[in-house]
Amino acid sequence: MATVLLDRVTKRFGRITAVDGVTLEVQDGQFMVLLGPSGCGKTTALRCVAGLERMDAGRIVIGGEDVTDRQPGRRGIAMVFQSYAVFPHMTVRDNITFGLRIRKAPAVEVLRRTQQAADLLQISELLDRYPAHLSGGQRQRVAVARAIVMQPAVLLMDEPLSNLDALLRLQMRAELKRLHRETGATTVYVTHDQVEALSLGDRIAVMRHGVIVQCDTPSAIYNRPASTFVGGFIGSPPMNFFRGTVEEGGRSVRVAGTAIGLEPRWAGAEGMGPGSEVVVGVRPEAFEVMAEARPGALPGVVVVVEPLGGTTLLTVSVGGETAKVSVAPDTDHEPGQRLWLRPLPDRMRLMEPGQGRALIPTEGGAHR
Repeated sequence: MATVLLDRVTKRFGRITAVDGVTLEVQDGQFMVLLGPSGCGKTTALRCVAGLERMDAGRIVIGGEDVTDRQPGRRGIAMVFQSYAVFPHMTVRDNITFGLRIRKAPAVEVLRRTQQAADLLQISELLDRYPAHLSGGQRQRVAVARAIVMQPAVLLMDEPLSNLDALLRLQMRAELKRLHRETGATTVYVTHDQVEALSLGDRIAVMRHGVIVQCDTPSAIYNRPASTFVGGFIGSPPMNFFRGTVEEGGRSVRVAGTAIGLEPRWAGAEGMGPGSEVVVGVRPEAFEVMAEARPGALPGVVVVVEPLGGTTLLTVSVGGETAKVSVAPDTDHEPGQRLWLRPLPDRMRLMEPGQGRALIPTEGGAHR
């Protein structure tokens, strides 16, 4: 296995800069997810690592070696595509062994590694079938097996689950997580699905307009988003945002006419002077829901009730804005009901109203 370094990588298509000076290091054995909306540059960045796109600036280093000018076949990588890209006229066995045969690997080695990959992907019983006789999930397993049988230094995956239905995606996510645990392969995985990213990644690099806006662990990305963009992109439903004004030297913030107490760490923080405008971010599950008015609780009216099985999602009108609130499935709520929402102080995220960057409390930290 190997580390991967994207060093100030830039790729342009005419006047459009798809990847803009991206620097990212993927540690040996790490599962790194490139996440972002369509057109953010994540697939282009992956193709630069693979050598399928020629960069305008920067370099790619794999395993300590500069591979910027090497052909894809000499980079020690294997790639799994969104479209599976299995050969329809070949059996599963022939699809998996194709790369090994091209490299003229010994027959015994081909047999051993093919069976090993088939066992790992649980497709041994499918080796003599053709792709036309396989489900979408089985074809994707074949594509992954064909990649890992080459024992690459780095495994690249470009939205490999996007063509599968919801249940198959759920199953394949678990399979990919198991596969990574068992192989320890350095993996760079591209997706626009934030649930996939949170589930699979050791670290997530969130991209927007060709740059990385935050790179951190899934927990940090979810609980401490670096901006309103990250908070609004990650999570289903995403983070709620309220306009607020700082009061009492950073000890409270007024939202929709209600003063919400803040933790002491916010007092004196940059951007938290009296009268400063801020954006208050709160996750749907980070509210205490009350039936009566309490200090620090926002008054609201239930607009929509959505039972989701393990939880119930409320859409609540709060001061002319709407908030998504997750509550236990056995709670009794109905449209038109009045209630109060108290944001949990340790779960609130405060942002700048202009650029949307997260503010940093006085106990330390920095924009990420």
